[in-house]
Amino acid sequence: MKHQASSADWLPLLSEPAVVVTTDGEIVRGNDAFSSLVGAKTNSHARLDAFVVSDDHSLQRQLRKWARTKHPVPGAFCLRTASGDTHVAVEAGRLSPADAREGPVTVLIRCKSNTGAVTRFRTLGEKVDALTQEVLARQKAEQDAVTERERWRITLASVGDAVITTDCDQKITFMNEVAEHLTGWTLADATGQDSATVFNIVNEQSRQPVESPIVRVLREGVIVGLANHTVLIARDGREIPIDDSGAPIRDSHGEIVGTILVFRDISERHAADQTRARLAAIVESSEDAVIGMALDGIITEWNPAATEMFGYTTEEIVGQSVFSTLVPDDRESQEQQILSAIRDSRRIEPFETKRCHKDGHLLDISLSASPIKDTYGRVIGIATITRDITFQKQAERQLQTLNQQLEQRVEHRTSQLRELTQQLTRAEQRERRRIAQALHDNLQQMLVAARMRVETLVNHSTEPKVASVARHVQTLIDQSLDASRSLTLELSPPVLYDGGLNAALPWLARHMKEQYGLKLAVQVATDAEPIDEDVRVALFFAARELLFNIIKHSRTDHAHASLATAEGGQVRLVVQDEGVGFDPQGIRNLKDEATGFGLFSLRERIEFMGGRMTIESAPSQGTRIDIIVPQRQSIADAPPSIRAAERRKQAKGDPIPRANTSIRVLLVDDHQILREGIAGILMEYPDVEVVAEAADGEQAVELAAEYEPDVVIMDITLPKLNGIEATRLITQQLPHVRVLGLSMHNSQDMMEAMTAAGAVDLLVKDGPSDELIQAIRNAVAD
Repeated sequence: MKHQASSADWLPLLSEPAVVVTTDGEIVRGNDAFSSLVGAKTNSHARLDAFVVSDDHSLQRQLRKWARTKHPVPGAFCLRTASGDTHVAVEAGRLSPADAREGPVTVLIRCKSNTGAVTRFRTLGEKVDALTQEVLARQKAEQDAVTERERWRITLASVGDAVITTDCDQKITFMNEVAEHLTGWTLADATGQDSATVFNIVNEQSRQPVESPIVRVLREGVIVGLANHTVLIARDGREIPIDDSGAPIRDSHGEIVGTILVFRDISERHAADQTRARLAAIVESSEDAVIGMALDGIITEWNPAATEMFGYTTEEIVGQSVFSTLVPDDRESQEQQILSAIRDSRRIEPFETKRCHKDGHLLDISLSASPIKDTYGRVIGIATITRDITFQKQAERQLQTLNQQLEQRVEHRTSQLRELTQQLTRAEQRERRRIAQALHDNLQQMLVAARMRVETLVNHSTEPKVASVARHVQTLIDQSLDASRSLTLELSPPVLYDGGLNAALPWLARHMKEQYGLKLAVQVATDAEPIDEDVRVALFFAARELLFNIIKHSRTDHAHASLATAEGGQVRLVVQDEGVGFDPQGIRNLKDEATGFGLFSLRERIEFMGGRMTIESAPSQGTRIDIIVPQRQSIADAPPSIRAAERRKQAKGDPIPRANTSIRVLLVDDHQILREGIAGILMEYPDVEVVAEAADGEQAVELAAEYEPDVVIMDITLPKLNGIEATRLITQQLPHVRVLGLSMHNSQDMMEAMTAAGAVDLLVKDGPSDELIQAIRNAVAD
């Protein structure tokens, strides 16, 4: 700015008013003549717009225009002078380029006093302004026209219907996206094409070409519509039923410059019309009576089937009230309920009732009713469908009579079959038990006796060869005992008959784990023991069969079984696992005994007993079998252990009455066969009674406290708790009980240990039975 001011030191030398300003209107310096003209100091703190009558944008635009040339150009200002606003002619241009590089671009304005020049410049300025305004107006009009065309293009493109425009030569000029989709032509491909090529339409029925609305619009100059049943043939061969209208496009003088065609896909409406036509045909040909009614019950529609069913012609019945023609007097309230439901837009599902024929007789019918609604969803009437079921009802009554007779016969046959099945089951179990008892009482006793003798031979033989043969025989006897015991258990486990299910199910759990590795958790309610032996046997073998299914098919080694009471004194057995499961519905078609057929065979056996079996299973969700059977017999038919437990329960803890004539014995040995063999020997003596048996030391202590026997025959080698410790506990708790030790070896150390524990004697297992009986009697006599 300082340089610019110094470079304009010649400014005061000018006789005419002059001023230097920047392009944004800031005064750099003005001479005295310019200050006198505007009547104010024009220093660097003033702005030119303070002295010029003009808007800021016009002044700045003019200054930037002058700044583009260094040669002065004429112009004009309206200045605010001391004498008022005065038009002044000026010459202005940019200062030298050297000055411009030192700071903001500056303009030198020199005011001229030539009045004619002022007038010419002012006139020229006015013309320039007018010309500028006209140019701007034309530019705005062109822009508005472009904007308007774009707005109409966007509007037509956004219309939900298809839109096509053409020129006067029927050439395509525009298509929106909907038209592109329906015709199969893109706008780029269609532009300039003949409209008949793009908009190819034929009559749906005759398949003949249809005159295009575009042709009629150009010919007649009016809005025209498309004939019915017109189909558009798309570029890809699709046939689309359409509805459309065409209209002329006119210019500002009313001349036709093109056409606009608006059309839409009416496939849905076309299909709806066809559906309504089919429904009307169905109603007319229906064998059911279709009747339309107003909301007050006045009949409005009546199909031929209604005439055939009720005897009234359409002319006779339409306009009549349904109450006075078809509805019996005692059913008028029913019809009123139907009308009320229909008014509430509720559909009446088919139900059976009666209606009157023209001749007065009643018809058995099936009736359904639906509301008839208008396009606004308002209920305006009722449609009923009526089917004559008179012959059906007669047939049903006859069938009902036959069914009752058949049910009686089936019930009788089922009862006979159930009884026969029960008899077969009981016969099978009796035979199983008889064979098992024969093995137990004969073969196993002899094998035990032989084993004892052979063991004695082994222990006392001095001949190595004899001892070797005896040991081999002993091994064979052991194998024979194992085979015999397994066969006995498979046929009929003695524990089932001696101890009931309360003992048999835990035994079954141990047996399954030992033989097959299945870990079975058993939960038995104390009051759930079945009284009836058939029920006990059926439930036991059912449980075993279900466990075998788990072993074979469930792919798990864990299961759970429970025995509990059910409602009405019934017994419930539940066997479940968390294995792979199966689809219970799917096994109905299986014939594999181990899967589907086996379960249904078991269900039939349970149902023949008067019980039921339910199966709950799903793939990967495990299986639960629930069996419920009724009790049928009295406590008198229960096994001895159950009867004893019941007597103790009834006595509320009172001790069991003891017979004065017998010696009560508790047998303790981990070998059941040996216990049974000893028990079998003792049964031959009327003064000895075996009241309980224990397989381990802990059980021996529990049973001794429960039964308080006179004598305990105690094996020394026992699981869980050995015989010496068990003897010590029993003699401490029950001093009056006598314990006889039983050992395979006659050892002095063993005798001393048993005696120290409280035993009165120690016997060898291979000793004579007379010695055992005598030892029992001596123990009681002491």
